[in-house]
Amino acid sequence: MVNDEIFYGIKRALENKETLGSAMESFYNSGYKKEEIEAAARAIQMEQFEQKMNSPLDKKPQKIIKVKNSGKKKFLPFSKEKKPLELKKTLLPSIKTSSFEPKAKVPTQIAPLKLSKVPSAPKIIPLKSEKKTKQKISEYEKPKKEKKPKKDLLVFFLVFILVVLLGVLAAVFLFKEDILAFFEGLI
Repeated sequence: MVNDEIFYGIKRALENKETLGSAMESFYNSGYKKEEIEAAARAIQMEQFEQKMNSPLDKKPQKIIKVKNSGKKKFLPFSKEKKPLELKKTLLPSIKTSSFEPKAKVPTQIAPLKLSKVPSAPKIIPLKSEKKTKQKISEYEKPKKEKKPKKDLLVFFLVFILVVLLGVLAAVFLFKEDILAFFEGLI
């Protein structure tokens, strides 16, 4: 069973001229399961395929053909299944097909082209158009970048200072009487 939210969401995105891949990526980034997204995409592609296959059958072109005997116009549906022999017998009985032969044969070989040196034109660099921002799916599979050694050294130094200050604070609480006696002896 296809998830309706994903199905109609992808369908809506395709109506808004988004590509199927970008619509699928958007749903993947939203937290939907990959299998559900792929199932909805397959269902949409099947639906589009069926519409393409059924649309030529619904809209058959009509041809107007004059029949000499009655003088009236008749609308006959055009289909590729009719054989040319049937048309020749019913519509054009007075024309003989074997009597037509070409009078002169046209030579089929073309003279080889002469290559001439053309000065090279300067290359035209196309302007960069605004590109759509592509959403990133996830970075779990990508390897992590190595940290810079300066940042590691700074972090280590700050942690060391924090530990020393915590040690001083603990010493003040544990030895406050001794510290007070020391400072009284100085005065």
